[in-house]
Amino acid sequence: MHALRAQLDAVSRGMREMADELSEHAHEQELASTADAPTIPTSMGSLRSLLGQDGSPKYAEDLLRHLFGASGGSTEDSLGGFEDPRHVSSRTIGVDLETIQAFDPRTTVQGDSFGDCWFLATLASVAAQNPELIAENIELVHGPTPDEDYWIVTLYENGEPVEHVVTQDELVKDGVRGRIDHDTGSYSERISWMSIYERAAVEHVGGDYGDLEANFAGKGLDMITGDSGSLSINAGFDSIRADLEDGKSVVTSTPPGWLLGGAPDGDVVDGHVYIVEGLSTNQEGEEVIVLVNPWGTPQPPASKPPVLELTQEEYAANFVSRNTVAHDS
Repeated sequence: MHALRAQLDAVSRGMREMADELSEHAHEQELASTADAPTIPTSMGSLRSLLGQDGSPKYAEDLLRHLFGASGGSTEDSLGGFEDPRHVSSRTIGVDLETIQAFDPRTTVQGDSFGDCWFLATLASVAAQNPELIAENIELVHGPTPDEDYWIVTLYENGEPVEHVVTQDELVKDGVRGRIDHDTGSYSERISWMSIYERAAVEHVGGDYGDLEANFAGKGLDMITGDSGSLSINAGFDSIRADLEDGKSVVTSTPPGWLLGGAPDGDVVDGHVYIVEGLSTNQEGEEVIVLVNPWGTPQPPASKPPVLELTQEEYAANFVSRNTVAHDS
């Protein structure tokens, strides 16, 4: 185990050190620090080969944690969208099962520039497949007055439940995390049940906003469900279809931009986690995977689309892995 950890450290360190050089050279280069280390990947295929080199899902998961798990630098001031305290009324924020069942990730997830897509995407994916769990794990507690109401959110650590208290004052400080779109094309923003969950997640990782950034999707599933699920580097639609038909929550990740020089498709965000909504057929009759960006509907000058429809070839060229978790029927 120590040898594997040392190899992972060497691989990820070497990749980061040589990122600038990789952007200039289109051939694979070997790590100078470790004779037995895999070559530096320069394509999605070579990265997928690296992740699966010993056939161990644990190896791939650990390496992806190294690549995605760098601590971020955000503070509470990075969130933006601060709400007027007069507009925050705990008893008007729906945390009931009906509200969560009506949740639409295409319009109500909003990540802005805060780098916790791994958490928002997994939260949205779990809510879509298992809204009962989300409703059970968020509770509004009435105080002596409405201003003293608070929520108890249950997250998990190594499968064990951990309760976090979220106050209205904390939500006002943190800002708005949900967006509701209108037919006119305009939008209004309001605090939602996702805002409450996100605030609890900040506390769960120690209260440091930077620590909620740039983590791994399996960590999000573990925090939300108590089960980190499984990781796959198989980009085939058949395996994705099987996961969806089994009622699993599915998210998918692109590698960091420094690793491969950015995503091949300009509409795809690199170093990002997307919600897998399903499989469909485009106007050309091709089967496509439908992916939802947890940033939600972009505001100008944002240019990345909130929903992607990619063919098998396009998906395999841009996305490196997917994380899934099953739910009890």
